[in-house]
Amino acid sequence: MMNEAEKRNVIAKLYDTLVKKDVNAFASYFINDAALSWGIYRFNGVKEITRWAEEFSQLFKETTFYEKNFEVQSNKVINSFVINVVFPEGNIGILHCKGVYEFKDAKIRKLKITLSRGYVPATKTLLRTINPDNLRR
Repeated sequence: MMNEAEKRNVIAKLYDTLVKKDVNAFASYFINDAALSWGIYRFNGVKEITRWAEEFSQLFKETTFYEKNFEVQSNKVINSFVINVVFPEGNIGILHCKGVYEFKDAKIRKLKITLSRGYVPATKTLLRTINPDNLRR
């Protein structure tokens, strides 16, 4: 069974692959018959999860992820995080999210991401004032 540090490491690397737009690396963190949900949308199996990662990478020109909360419950992790996004046309915003992860054999079996507050438009000035250390309270 994975310990807390290992689970935290997998999740950090998972989101790093989205920042780098490496969809194949993203998919490699899931078991073959994994399930991912993003709001109301559901994706089953690595092929569909890869398709979601491709669409995510196309939708956002740039992303950064900041963890706010991290809680381990046996083979499950619950965390809150913020995604700062830049759209291809230059609009920027913030997504407040909650992730629920279930693990099997050191990979993700199920990931459910819900948007806590929806999309919040932001200015570049606002994004520059966000200190990631303040978000990790």
